[in-house]
Amino acid sequence: MKVVYAILKTIINTVLRLVIILLFRIKIVGKENVPKEGGYILCSNHVSNWDPLALIMFTPRKVCFMTKKEIFKFKIVYFFANIYGYFPVDRGTRDIEAIKTSMKIIKNGDVLGIFPEGTRNGLAKKVKVHNGATRIALKTGAKVIPVGIKGNFKLFRKVTITYGEPIDLREFATDDKAQEKQNLDKATNYIMDNIIKLASK
Repeated sequence: MKVVYAILKTIINTVLRLVIILLFRIKIVGKENVPKEGGYILCSNHVSNWDPLALIMFTPRKVCFMTKKEIFKFKIVYFFANIYGYFPVDRGTRDIEAIKTSMKIIKNGDVLGIFPEGTRNGLAKKVKVHNGATRIALKTGAKVIPVGIKGNFKLFRKVTITYGEPIDLREFATDDKAQEKQNLDKATNYIMDNIIKLASK
């Protein structure tokens, strides 16, 4: 079965990359900032439904995306989940199973993909950025790879995906429970500041 999935993945990757390149003028910047091995968390702004697919196709590492559980009602999602490692999260709660899966992905040396905004164009909608990625980074010690997407995936319009250098959040770690929430917010804002800068290049 693994061989079948590997063959399917190769074929699908080739087709999807061609489709994305043909539909959008994709430009990739800073790919060398993605470490070749080790567990990391990839955090990007979220401008379109194309974001996770584009990042999976063009990031030079396997990226497993945390995805809202609502879309798993579609059977095709399960198909792609088996190939690309999508897994569900209940955004309305502190989903323990999603957190466990996230930590396992990092422990296995893969890249966990999270959109801190939690929804498309969350910053523009004034939605509070989620601390989930920061919390997982501090628990696992994993560095965060910030990614900025510039463009809205309009047909035949230019889209630039820029990878920044990994961010070490250890300076925000604390055993002081009273300080923990404040540090989480500070670290999350620091990640988002880096993403915004990359998205504006």
